[in-house]
Amino acid sequence: MTAPVDLEPAAARLARLLDGIPDDRLTAPTPCARTTVGDLLNHLLGLAEAFRGAAEKAPDPGPPPPVPGPSPPG
Repeated sequence: MTAPVDLEPAAARLARLLDGIPDDRLTAPTPCARTTVGDLLNHLLGLAEAFRGAAEKAPDPGPPPPVPGPSPPG
């Protein structure tokens, strides 16, 4: 049996990164066409919840609600 992967260092680094994003940057564009910083964070949250649910063998809760704010034009 393999040892479980310790995700705590990566989670702590991500938490520090997210704490540095001010609310007014959530509508800023990313290198991905028509994707805002908020959209990307929403996607990251959905993945985290999906992985946790899979580990817990929980039913799929569906997608998280969208982050408020306009998406950039394009």
